[in-house]
Amino acid sequence: MSGTLSLGLPGNRREVVKTNPSMLLSAVLAEACARGPRPLGDPAGYALQSGKATLDLSLSLRFAGLPNGARLEVVSTAGDD
Repeated sequence: MSGTLSLGLPGNRREVVKTNPSMLLSAVLAEACARGPRPLGDPAGYALQSGKATLDLSLSLRFAGLPNGARLEVVSTAGDD
């Protein structure tokens, strides 16, 4: 059974990614970084957040505890100092 996740990208863009329960969060992030008119590039510099919690990218969607249609944010992991 597939679902969707809505991902907020830097620059006030939003992407909807089709998923399945066995898909890893790292694969969701990689797909989001590759999409759009201005791709973000290497997903290693980004993380997924749900609210204020940073998600473990090694988990599958089934074990991440996210509902269908969840809204996540793609945030940069590089320090902005």
